[in-house]
Amino acid sequence: MVEMAMRKREGRWRGGAVVVLAETGVLAAAVAVATMVASPLAAQEPVARAYLEPPEVEAGERFALHIEISGVTEVEALTLPERFPFALAATDPAGRDATGLLPPVVGDVMPYTLQVTPATGQSPGSVTVSYALVAEETGFLEFDPFRIAADGRTLQTEAVMLFVRPRSEPTTARAWIEPPVVRLMEPFTLFVDVPGPVRAGRVDVPDLSEFATRQGMAGALSSRRPASYQYVALRSGTHEIGPLTVHVAGEVYETEPVTLVVSDEPRGIEAHAGVNTERAWVGGQFVLVVEATGAREFDQDPVLPDLSSFAELLAGASMGRTPTTVDRTYRFRALVPGDFEIGPITVRAAGQTVRTEPIRLTIAEAPPVPVAVPEDLRTSVAVHKRRVYVGEPVPISYQLLARSGLGREEWSVREGTTFTPPVHEDLRLHDLGRQSGGWRRVSVDDRLYRAHSEHVVAFVPLETGGTTIGPAVFQVQVSRPADLPLRTEMRDPTRARLVGWMGEWTPMTLTTDPIAVEVMPLPTEGRPQSFRGRVGRVEIASRLNRTEAQVGDTVTLRVEVTGGAYLRLMPDPAIIVPDGFDILGPEISDDPPRIDVDQPGQRTLVFRLVPKREGSYRIPAVELAWFDPETEEYGVSRAEPFDITVDPGGGE
Repeated sequence: MVEMAMRKREGRWRGGAVVVLAETGVLAAAVAVATMVASPLAAQEPVARAYLEPPEVEAGERFALHIEISGVTEVEALTLPERFPFALAATDPAGRDATGLLPPVVGDVMPYTLQVTPATGQSPGSVTVSYALVAEETGFLEFDPFRIAADGRTLQTEAVMLFVRPRSEPTTARAWIEPPVVRLMEPFTLFVDVPGPVRAGRVDVPDLSEFATRQGMAGALSSRRPASYQYVALRSGTHEIGPLTVHVAGEVYETEPVTLVVSDEPRGIEAHAGVNTERAWVGGQFVLVVEATGAREFDQDPVLPDLSSFAELLAGASMGRTPTTVDRTYRFRALVPGDFEIGPITVRAAGQTVRTEPIRLTIAEAPPVPVAVPEDLRTSVAVHKRRVYVGEPVPISYQLLARSGLGREEWSVREGTTFTPPVHEDLRLHDLGRQSGGWRRVSVDDRLYRAHSEHVVAFVPLETGGTTIGPAVFQVQVSRPADLPLRTEMRDPTRARLVGWMGEWTPMTLTTDPIAVEVMPLPTEGRPQSFRGRVGRVEIASRLNRTEAQVGDTVTLRVEVTGGAYLRLMPDPAIIVPDGFDILGPEISDDPPRIDVDQPGQRTLVFRLVPKREGSYRIPAVELAWFDPETEEYGVSRAEPFDITVDPGGGE
């Protein structure tokens, strides 16, 4: 079995076009514990070498850098570079499929591929790391030696030299495709170049959406290389692209059309499944991801095996995809201890059916011993007012702050955080739930955090005097993925892509600070007789759908109350109808549907009035008395009264 670990990467540069690619004792995105099958040949003297294919190119042309380690039974560590100052990745560094095994983090590592050849009785095992690069500088460029830890010793490659010739200028504007013939769901690149020493300009790229989709980043037209645009083929047939128009330094060039041939033979798909931890615990959660590469969507949902004997599905079928990959994520709660197997999972995509390899999962009886809450995790409380009136709704924002995502050292918080609001006898508390708005950055004590989770609770004080709102509680599961000896099976790319979630997850409980509040009585001076405890300025309007009706008809009275975000936490208006009417309702609706802390609200009450006898009636004006805590004054909002005439029913 070949396995891999990843740890923190560091790099150090030397002047000119030479880069130090390895640093003793410092791991990059590292290949670790790559174990081959033992054999007599595998015990031979280990060899490490680096080589280029080809060793000579033009500026803007592609070449490959390979680092090969052979004759070893175990590769403990190999330091890889973050970037090269004289070459660019030939593939999109942000693409999930750039490596096929260990996807890069944007801005963190050059994409690479990894090939492992197990040892046999006839040949030793080997590990080869390969980079697909594009030359940017000209001249003789040297790659310094790589250092590799293998079989308990340190190996070092020889330095390799790349010769980059100046770019030959084209004689006319031209466009071409590499490769010109592809299968469905396979990638291709459209290149565009123009004559002249300065080729920075704009390319008018035609719309290819009928048969292809853009993938990855585009390479701008420059003096060093042609413009490039990466696509994935979606529709079979022969497709003509262009002519393309290029604008450079006031000149306009036009290329000849180019042809792309897409065969109707679909690209073979692969299916992988992975879990984010090798060891969960009873009551804890784990994440299962099922992925198909070579397809944009599933033909049907993946068919999971029955996990009910040891796990409960909490949330599932959330989907992510790129032009060549689709996945589904499922979150489970572990129920019983033991060693279990998940899979195989049946995946149907692109008209093909494949199955994943089984996954092993251990569930412990109890979670790991909780660790002390680190400074990379903290809670914050923001209360709008601490001196309030009886009946005045006041919001409290509770935030769980985490430094995950701001660096590779910080703690990572798993989804599924549980929030428990405080309980108080003298306050009416309304849990308004988790708030939207994404992971906003928050500065606390000169450190940047992300608001991983934010909950808003509104409290309405019921009695005067000083009181303290107790702490709220966040229950989370956290890990520190960058510092864990993550062991990832190299033939399981989905599991590798879970690397940010992997490791020994640890439960933590974080409590917020209590909040001291002073509750003041409402003034008696100027209080309207109709006041019923509403604190907050409001406006009211009403409409009657008819002013003439017959006995037994239904008349609709619509009352609209507008005001602050928390008007729905205040008493509703009282409706008075004359004797001789039955009243049904109200039917209540709110806009917005849920309370938004910073937005005003509107509450609509719809009453059904049914007259029981004929006559002329007046429906009194609906009114609301309120107290404005900002001006410390009372006020009354009134709607219009309505006169209605009721005639006898048709049967009388």
